[in-house]
Amino acid sequence: MTENQAEQYARRVFEAHEFRVDRLEPPDGRRCADFLVTKESESFLLEVTDKSESDFLSKLLLKAKDEGIASESREPSFSNRIDGILRDKEKQLLQTSTMYPNISLVVWLSVLNQDSEYFLRCVKHTVYGLQTASVLSASGEFSSKRCFYRTHSAFFKFQNIDAIIVAGIEGGTLCLNEFSKRAATVRASKLAQMFPPEARIDPNSLEKSGKAYCVRGDIPRKDEKAVWQYLYNTYGVRTSLMHSSEFVGYVHIHSRDE
Repeated sequence: MTENQAEQYARRVFEAHEFRVDRLEPPDGRRCADFLVTKESESFLLEVTDKSESDFLSKLLLKAKDEGIASESREPSFSNRIDGILRDKEKQLLQTSTMYPNISLVVWLSVLNQDSEYFLRCVKHTVYGLQTASVLSASGEFSSKRCFYRTHSAFFKFQNIDAIIVAGIEGGTLCLNEFSKRAATVRASKLAQMFPPEARIDPNSLEKSGKAYCVRGDIPRKDEKAVWQYLYNTYGVRTSLMHSSEFVGYVHIHSRDE
């Protein structure tokens, strides 16, 4: 089977880190994961998918060419598209896992285009319900803190996916799913060690080190008062939600030939 660009890139990355990458062939015409990836005694199934650039940037660029300058902002948020991709990939990985029981299931999202940083932010919002909170401490000092599971988390729903790798033009990010029954195994794995600490997202570890808050339990996420009370009762701080947006601008400079 011919590998597409995203699959070829994933293979090169893992082989550069001394993993063995075996292509899997669908049995009896059924769907299966793309690769079985192995290093020493550790293996995991890998499903690769490619995410093309959205039309946001191309439309903005066309507007700049027509008008000379164009700018717009967009706010990262929960993505139904990403949620749907993960639902589909989980089914595909589970079908394959019957032949390879008790090994980790990983999704590779390839975003090798100018949308990669924005897409990563949307992945974090989608799988972790991640938002940023403004924090007022007991001493009266303000700071900001990442707050996981403040809104709906797709990882809670897709607990068979152990981790997601987002491969962008600036590098890769490993997103661990703490709701997976294999979370501890992945956390200590050679896969996790492949990524530098700043490129590994692990809410449990970040919470323990004081770098993040986590909203856990049956808290109604749409009830802002309930979320605020949970954070106050758990961490002893007063919080408010911070909003972030990505601002993009283009200026079209005419060349002498135009």
